[in-house]
Amino acid sequence: MKKVKILLLLLISVFCLYSKDVYAASASLSVSSSKVYVGGSFKATINVSAAAAWSVHLSASGPVRNCSISQADSTANALNANKSFSATCTATGTGTITLTLSGDVTSADDGLARKVSGTRTVTVVNKPASSTPSTNNSNSKPSGPADDRSTNTNLKSLTVNGKTLTKKNNVYSMEVSNYVEKVDIAAVGADTKSKVTGTGSKNLSVGENKFSVVVTAERGNKTTYTVKVIRKEYNTFNDLDEVLKLGKDSEVQFSNNDKLTKENLDSIINSKRKITLTKYDSEKKKTLYSFILDGNVIKTVDEFNPNILLVSDNNLMEEAVNYAAGLYLDFSSCINIPEGAILRYFVGDIYNNDEKLNLYSYSDDKVTKLQEGIVVTDGYVEFNVSDSVYHLISKTVVQNAVVKEEGLNTWMISSIVLAVIVVILVLLIIVDKMKMLNNKATKVEVVKEETENISSTPVEEEVEDKEVL
Repeated sequence: MKKVKILLLLLISVFCLYSKDVYAASASLSVSSSKVYVGGSFKATINVSAAAAWSVHLSASGPVRNCSISQADSTANALNANKSFSATCTATGTGTITLTLSGDVTSADDGLARKVSGTRTVTVVNKPASSTPSTNNSNSKPSGPADDRSTNTNLKSLTVNGKTLTKKNNVYSMEVSNYVEKVDIAAVGADTKSKVTGTGSKNLSVGENKFSVVVTAERGNKTTYTVKVIRKEYNTFNDLDEVLKLGKDSEVQFSNNDKLTKENLDSIINSKRKITLTKYDSEKKKTLYSFILDGNVIKTVDEFNPNILLVSDNNLMEEAVNYAAGLYLDFSSCINIPEGAILRYFVGDIYNNDEKLNLYSYSDDKVTKLQEGIVVTDGYVEFNVSDSVYHLISKTVVQNAVVKEEGLNTWMISSIVLAVIVVILVLLIIVDKMKMLNNKATKVEVVKEETENISSTPVEEEVEDKEVL
């Protein structure tokens, strides 16, 4: 009998030990009022029960603002707890506000994440002149504004440089070219009694720029809108016309299909500015080469294709230069390079700064040295391009290369023309002086003859008189 009692006591102990209640984690949604006036507010609350972790969210639709909750966290001791999260929501117009609960909660008892959901609605009405609207919940009383002043903080429009932007979560976004250094922000409030600040002219840095536009309602409540303007890091070929209007030296990146027309080149020449056409390698993140077009120097052509092949497959040239190490360039696709254009080419992969290189061309089975002693600066060399298709940049001295015969440059031609003009002027002066001297000598002779004639006439008369006597 004693053994039976002991056994019963053990069974009772085990039952008491495991009969503890297990409560599943949960979450619910409540509102402080089911009906409010326009401009009034109410509190929305998410109640989390018996949870060690939670990720709960409240969203709202309808005439309401400032009505959202997003909470994701866990207890510090990993034990179940009760939590409450609230938001004060403001009704902005008549209609129905729908509140939605979503997310999940996790209990420490079983470690399972349980989905939670729920909805509540709030009716918004205009405040009556003397009566209080009834509610379905006798414990809920609508709360109204202290006065009838407007709480509208909406925007009727927002423009940047005259362009209308679309809004997402109170953020307006746009992208501008690199040449755009400042923008003008204009905004109009939906309510004529509201006040808008933060507009006007704004300077831009390269990259992302953020500006705040604040709308203050008649009653004093505010809403901040963000204007995000992204200024590109470089100008594109399509920006060329606008870049030329800036009246300053600029850089423009081009792609494989871009070509300069005669009109483009004439615009560069007329601008008297230096435009650098840049071929950029986005993978290597560096400029491969650039054509520098100085409007004061270049000559126009019908069309200019700035794209060149970075590696030449001309085996004849390689053989002609005895397979010298260097960079072989193929200009066969680079049509009509304007006279006076300068090519800036990257050689930093194989040559160091301050090294001196030579430039050769190959045409009609002949290798010509175009330039020597080109100094590498910041990984680049600069040189004028010849009419030949194939070129070599190398530190090697090609023995069989002929030196390019330099023609008379502009300075020499100008000096010769000036000297010829001076000589002609001197000759004209000498001839004029000689004519003057000749004319003077002729006049002297004439006077002398006249004088002699006058002096000889009386003598003859005197002789005749004597003979008569």
